[in-house]
Amino acid sequence: MFEEIQVGDLVCYNVGGTKKTSLAHVVEVRHPMRYEIAQEDRLGSIIVLWIKVGKYKPRSWDYPVKPGQVVRHPYSSPFEKVPE
Repeated sequence: MFEEIQVGDLVCYNVGGTKKTSLAHVVEVRHPMRYEIAQEDRLGSIIVLWIKVGKYKPRSWDYPVKPGQVVRHPYSSPFEKVPE
């Protein structure tokens, strides 16, 4: 992720030429956190509503990636903000 993605942003999945064929709306962002007491890392996630899905689909943690589906993805996924 190059720019900080925020709730309400439109994003594309930028892998294998799918930048122009994918579109999603960010519903929630959970930033990664480090817990000092437990010495653990919590992985962050990005939850998006898919509008358009390209040829290559990103990994998801819960549901299949398809248009109209709200899906949670790892925070490190290669999403990029769509210019307005």
